[in-house]
Amino acid sequence: MFQKTEALKKRFTIIEILLSSTIGLLLLFVMANAFLNFQKIGLMKNDNAKKHASFERTLMMLKSELIQAGYGLHRIIKEFKLRINHCVSKKT
Repeated sequence: MFQKTEALKKRFTIIEILLSSTIGLLLLFVMANAFLNFQKIGLMKNDNAKKHASFERTLMMLKSELIQAGYGLHRIIKEFKLRINHCVSKKT
């Protein structure tokens, strides 16, 4: 009789199993949600970088076409770029 109660004490009860399963599922849900959010943020940053690169290419093409058209903007653009770089370096 004494051995039977010792064997019963070594096993998990149904409430302990359900409780640990619930906690495990909650942790799994939180981790999956965090992973998906990080992935979404990474994709958004990638899209922003692509948009920025496209905009930069457009500006460079416009600049080269203006210079080729003979407007002589290369000096003015260099000064403007220096001013932009100066303002950006102050912000960071």
